Amino acid sequence: MSTSDERSAARRRLIQNDPDAAPRARAQRAAYRERNRERLAKAVREWKDANRDRARLHNRESMRRAAERKAAAEQRRARGRAWYAQHRAQERARARAYRRDHPERVREYRRRYIERHPDRAATQARQASQAWRDRNPDATRRQQRDAARKRRDDDPDGYRRWYQQNLEQQRARGRQASRLRTRLTQLGLPPRQMHRVYANEKRANEKVADEFYTRRRTAVQKQALRRELDPVAHTRVAILAARDRITGAAPSAPPGDLLRDATIERERQAWLHALPTLVGGYEDRHRARIAEEVRMDSIARVTFGRDPYDIPAETARRLRAEAFRHAAAHLVPTGDRDKLARLHRLIYPAREPTHRQQSPRPDTDSPGTGSASRTPMPSRG
Repeated sequence: MSTSDERSAARRRLIQNDPDAAPRARAQRAAYRERNRERLAKAVREWKDANRDRARLHNRESMRRAAERKAAAEQRRARGRAWYAQHRAQERARARAYRRDHPERVREYRRRYIERHPDRAATQARQASQAWRDRNPDATRRQQRDAARKRRDDDPDGYRRWYQQNLEQQRARGRQASRLRTRLTQLGLPPRQMHRVYANEKRANEKVADEFYTRRRTAVQKQALRRELDPVAHTRVAILAARDRITGAAPSAPPGDLLRDATIERERQAWLHALPTLVGGYEDRHRARIAEEVRMDSIARVTFGRDPYDIPAETARRLRAEAFRHAAAHLVPTGDRDKLARLHRLIYPAREPTHRQQSPRPDTDSPGTGSASRTPMPSRG
């Protein structure tokens, strides 16, 4: 047996006979490395410089072994999770029995874990305490009431002293509440309603709200939510339905059609508000560029023996097409065909005549001085 093997065997025997030998040896090695940090680092650099090939080989082997250890550990954890899921009750009973039979070991394990991971242990303790309070709200409130009663009995003047120390802050709070009540009364609104909600109920409500707002919804569900948020459409449907009941006339339109018409009208008003900026601004920024492109294309057509462009008309056509694509990308990002058709009819109510006309000679005027006009914006109404 070699000297290194003998040392390893002796170390294993020592650890078996003395449980504290391994932690003591780790501490000694750590202290040695801390005392000789610079010398050890220098020795490692010198060895790597003198043995570059072996250093690269050792590095690759080390990375391979680390990857294998990581994969093996993940497989063990996966097998453990699967086994625990199938034997959950059995494992919990075994854990309770172990804690009952070996309380000192459990406390020692817990102490070591807290020393190694203080932040994680504190977070887990807070979460466990909070979970217990949520599972036992009545017992928690009873304990809190008993503690508050004990504080009042021990120090009857404690609240009075606190109020005197924060007198200005409490007076400002009272004045603000008084102004709010007066303002609500002047506006004819009901007084502010305060509902007592316990902490566990508030956390449960926040959890349900987060799940509701983060849930992915289908297109049908989104449309239903948009209809619910449109009070004008619902009021109109209710009024028309009541009129039909009173007069005995046949319903003018199904409620679904009325809601759809109201949604389209609301969408149309939003487009009318945004179109002047989107289309007009795009045309102002890109008119000179498109005019120059048309002029060059017209020269190229003449070079190849084709008729030239009517530069003002072709500039206006290309400008309208690009402005529409720009507006559609902002107003209809989903690319819905029905919405795109409605947007096109809103911007261009009537089809215009053909844009390309024959001309006896190419236009030689400046590209930015043509008679192309801005696309007329539809009026609101």
